Amino acid sequence: MKKPGINARLFLCLLYNEIMKIFPLLLCLTVPIHAAAQNWVLMHDDMQQKKRFYVQLADFRLIEGKTRMWVMETYGMAETTMNLQYQSIKSLIQFDCNNNAMRIMGYALYASEDATGKSLFSKSSALEWENIKANTVNSEYHGIACQEAMATQP
Repeated sequence: MKKPGINARLFLCLLYNEIMKIFPLLLCLTVPIHAAAQNWVLMHDDMQQKKRFYVQLADFRLIEGKTRMWVMETYGMAETTMNLQYQSIKSLIQFDCNNNAMRIMGYALYASEDATGKSLFSKSSALEWENIKANTVNSEYHGIACQEAMATQP
């Protein structure tokens, strides 16, 4: 078997060094994404209806009076819509902090109770803006998202 020449060995050494330079960066990028995806905070537990409502407290930015937040709702008993049975829904919601309004930017339905695994159905186009009624889960979502976004402004 022919041994690699000087140029081939030099190339392999340089390639190895370049990979080792970016490996920690790649590792740093993937670990926080995974950790953040698991960082759900229970906001409300409706024991009568067997529903739980979670928010993800991370990186709130206020841009032109609007911010976004991930929310997850889980169900003790499977819900049915469009002939699909699901036990959780994960949504990205945009809030208008100046006008007490919200719209769903996208959502996904899951068979699992913790919104993990492959989604049963998803939609990624924004819905229309709607006003938020007082004393509802959506009003709580709005309050948390807008308060956090305003608190983190420079």
